[in-house]
Amino acid sequence: MSSLIYAGEEFGNEHTPSLFDKDPVQLSGRYDFSDLIKGMMDLKHGQADLFTKGAYDVVDTNDNVVQLSYSIIIIK
Repeated sequence: MSSLIYAGEEFGNEHTPSLFDKDPVQLSGRYDFSDLIKGMMDLKHGQADLFTKGAYDVVDTNDNVVQLSYSIIIIK
């Protein structure tokens, strides 16, 4: 499983960079999610069972919020 993060999204930038033209990335913004993303990557690589033995549920709660939940399934 992987996610695609466009350049600058980890800092809250909403601009989608061009794939074909030079488009400098703003490395500062409203937020800095880089530590959160690093922590999630560390979790992914350190706890493989969390991602191979579980199930995701996605609920659209309204126009601006999506609720995600994850349950691990352990069968012995």
